[in-house]
Amino acid sequence: YQLMWDAMQRTGHWQGEIWNRRKNGEIFPERMSLSEVRDGQGEVTHYVCMFTDISEEKQQQERLEFLAHCDSLTGLANRLWFGEQLQGVVQQAQASGERLAVLLLNLDRFKDVNGSYGHTVGDQVLQHIAQQVRSELRPGDLIGRLAGDEIAVVARHLRHADGAAAVARNLIGAAARPWHTPDGVAVVVGVSIGICLYPEHADNAQHLLQGAHAAVYGAKARGRGAYCFFSEQMTQDARERLRIEARL
Repeated sequence: YQLMWDAMQRTGHWQGEIWNRRKNGEIFPERMSLSEVRDGQGEVTHYVCMFTDISEEKQQQERLEFLAHCDSLTGLANRLWFGEQLQGVVQQAQASGERLAVLLLNLDRFKDVNGSYGHTVGDQVLQHIAQQVRSELRPGDLIGRLAGDEIAVVARHLRHADGAAAVARNLIGAAARPWHTPDGVAVVVGVSIGICLYPEHADNAQHLLQGAHAAVYGAKARGRGAYCFFSEQMTQDARERLRIEARL
């Protein structure tokens, strides 16, 4: 408002967007044009204000911004926005020496769900899995939906490969939580996870995603609900250490 009145004193006119308050107390945005009216002696006698409520316009802008960055079904980052975020994280890791992992989650039996229950139920199951997986993320981790049945996660601040394996196990458990239809039928869709580590396996965002995607096929070969590193030896080593930890 200070800028508005400064402009009025200099030019006698101002145009822009402001926040205003309705009679019921609700705050809303408006586009306003304000002009002063002078008498014959040049003194300001009135102000003429023309304004338009732009609430719907602002909501539409927010909707477009959301669609530009997020998947409309799950609310997760879309492929483009996730890739940009991953690139930024990798750049930070190059400067700080941070270790991280890209985990690609590929849904098991998702086509069977769509074929048996229809795409409407399939969409609800996918929303459920996205919510369950997101609930297991740690502070700073990233998540996005890359394709119809693919969800990607960036696990940050890892000390060793075992940490990525532990994250994968938590995500597999989260994705396996059943979704129930309105009539009480439990629908379970697990995930197979491919893991690609920075900097061991790849040193840029594109190669990390490619490595994780390739590792998914190794996870699928082990059966449902499995994970696999881009390096087969790392998969075996991490599993052996986890088995030792469990026995301890």
